[in-house]
Amino acid sequence: MFTHIASSKHCARRQILLSGFVVLFSFAAASGQTELFVIGGNDRPWAEWGGIVALDTETEPGWIQPARARPDVNLLHDLFARGRLSANSLPSLNFKPGDGRIWNFHLPSNQQADLLILADGLEDQQSLTLFNRLRSNVGVSFYIDLGMPLPVNEIIFRPLLFGHHQDLFIKGYELLANDGSDETMAACGDPGLGNWWRRGGTCGFNLLDQVATNVDPEVRNSNFPTQYIRFVQIKVTSPQPFEMDQIDIRGDGFVQRGIYTSQIIALPELANFHRIFWSAEEEPNTRTIVETRFGTDASTLVYHQINDLGEEVPLTLDTDAANLSTYNQLRVKERGSIIDDTANWTLWSVPYETSGQKLELTGPAQYFQFRVALETDVETNRVRLDSISLELSSPTQARQVAGEISPREGVDLGTAQTFTYRLIADIEAGNVGFDTIELDTPSPTQLHDVRLGNRLLVRDEDYEWVPGDTLRVRLLKDRITTSEDTLELTFDGRILIYGTVFGGRVQASWTEALLPQDIEEKSVGDLTVLGSPASLGKVLNNLSIQPRIFTPNGDGVNDQTQISFQVAQVIGAAMLEVEIHDLSGRLVVAIFSEDIESNDFVVRWDGRNQTGRLLPPGLYLCRVKLDGDAEEHAEFATVGVAY
Repeated sequence: MFTHIASSKHCARRQILLSGFVVLFSFAAASGQTELFVIGGNDRPWAEWGGIVALDTETEPGWIQPARARPDVNLLHDLFARGRLSANSLPSLNFKPGDGRIWNFHLPSNQQADLLILADGLEDQQSLTLFNRLRSNVGVSFYIDLGMPLPVNEIIFRPLLFGHHQDLFIKGYELLANDGSDETMAACGDPGLGNWWRRGGTCGFNLLDQVATNVDPEVRNSNFPTQYIRFVQIKVTSPQPFEMDQIDIRGDGFVQRGIYTSQIIALPELANFHRIFWSAEEEPNTRTIVETRFGTDASTLVYHQINDLGEEVPLTLDTDAANLSTYNQLRVKERGSIIDDTANWTLWSVPYETSGQKLELTGPAQYFQFRVALETDVETNRVRLDSISLELSSPTQARQVAGEISPREGVDLGTAQTFTYRLIADIEAGNVGFDTIELDTPSPTQLHDVRLGNRLLVRDEDYEWVPGDTLRVRLLKDRITTSEDTLELTFDGRILIYGTVFGGRVQASWTEALLPQDIEEKSVGDLTVLGSPASLGKVLNNLSIQPRIFTPNGDGVNDQTQISFQVAQVIGAAMLEVEIHDLSGRLVVAIFSEDIESNDFVVRWDGRNQTGRLLPPGLYLCRVKLDGDAEEHAEFATVGVAY
């Protein structure tokens, strides 16, 4: 069984240029259109457009899926053969995700490199002889970092199997394993680092098997079920001397996590982005994790050089690859910190929940990057990915469209307030401009004025406005095409959350092939309205019942009553219930019960009880209740039934 998540792939080929770690993408039409930029499938092979860790691109051409451990492959030797194994408890300077390590704390630092003999795959040629000694070997441990959690079901080790060497085998041992999960690493630290030893030197390791008396020169231990293991510890429990020729670690199944990171993709100009799509097949207990980030240049990191004064000075070459090359040529004492370039790049997004979701980005961008993790909890189940698509368009309406709202503080929650919303656009040659603005408002609004510059516009003559869930205004005669053009809206609205953001977007109605452009904050907080301190804690507001007394007799007049109220300060979802009780407190009917967010609500009641029968005339109690995280909120009002 698998889940198929489809995406549109109607995207013509575009010209491609590869330059170091940056991919340049050219639009097909200068007049502007919406594109689907697709990586994967047959058009843009995965391997040519990004970096791969523990992924298989060959089994299913055009797809990527987690690599598979096969029982005929020695996982430790595979790392050695690919140049991904170092003999050190500490990660090397050139460490990359997926690199392996082997170390032994009982070996001097200048002999750690000898441990690579144990992974070279050359049987019966040379061995590690340091522990062929008179001193007790109890507690000597070989540690192996496989670089990532891999499905392991057998551990093999042996001395040279000829002459007197074959008698110098380990006479007693324990096998221990650490899954290397994020949770384990956070709790216990890296077994190669000092913080792990400060936690006792055992944190995170579980016993796989123990053999107090071993009589087999070649140990082939599979006395444990297949499980995801990153760190292996072979612990000697016998004092007798031994030699070691090879260590062999084997498994069967898909790796727990494979990662694809695209190269930095550079567009020829700014573009607006909208949605992200992917096409994946997911067997049970597998998942596809997709993240994006956007930037204004081709360098996502800041590399620092330490000058003669001990100050850190950033390297300023065009790409990460160029800066890294220069950084690696510095003397060790000249190498400063390496940090994310948060001034020019967004942080990695929160993982997207579904294909087709809106991209986490406000405003246009020229550079972007994405990464994908394909994960499985069961070594026999796989997830595979066919393609990733980002929806984008260029040219943009402006280089930036900035918004400001006022007032921004001291607004009572749930109370009507007059707001002024001002747009200032930075428009350059090549931008198309706009004539439509749409604001995201938390409640219905009443538009009063629209000003273009100093000119007051006339409704239906200069602009159109249709009331709805958003505030949308389209200019009928004018277009915003220069940076001198400012647009100002004055409207009545209500906020229902203490910090309400009035986001929005602009569009050029004459070229609907282009995506809308988001309105941005020029300064932090320009689009955010804060509630007044006096209104904090007020969750249920303005409970009203109209008519207060109604006559459900079927004559078409006052047959129902309308219960209206506002819910404020709910972030996420909370259970809301509207109930009718008699005056003794007995529940008569529950007329509403749903998870809701902050909003205005109207609930109607027809005078009937839970079984659908009309209630006798009298006075009843309406109860509106909201289950908050910390407490329950409730409001009451009376309602009368008459005939």
